[in-house]
Amino acid sequence: MSIPHLLAFELIYAALAVLLAVMAIVYAYFRHLVRTQFPSAWREMGEPTYLNQSLTTTWKTFRYIIVRAEYKKLDSRAVKVLGDAVRIAYFVFMGIFIYGVVLFFKCDPSSKRLAMDKDHEEEKESESISAE
Repeated sequence: MSIPHLLAFELIYAALAVLLAVMAIVYAYFRHLVRTQFPSAWREMGEPTYLNQSLTTTWKTFRYIIVRAEYKKLDSRAVKVLGDAVRIAYFVFMGIFIYGVVLFFKCDPSSKRLAMDKDHEEEKESESISAE
């Protein structure tokens, strides 16, 4: 039994959308805690807001949270837990995204099935023909 590629893509897009929404909420709360409780760390991150997203600010924030995990030095359990959640969500998001790209390139658009499933079906058909 094969999965139509449209269904697979819809599931991937749904997973990405849900994860992105959760990630945005957790990240917003993380930013709020850092801004209110640790102003020096907030400045070190480039003072990120949704309206102040320059390339420099984005890179500073990415480096602070994802690359260096400097939020772990702060004296707040909530900030550490939320920072870990943002990091995990980022890596899961990237994994799902890469899987979607790989799945896209394995698609056979003429049959609307995954190319790997089509190959598997052809192997089964050749085995059944040779068995007869």
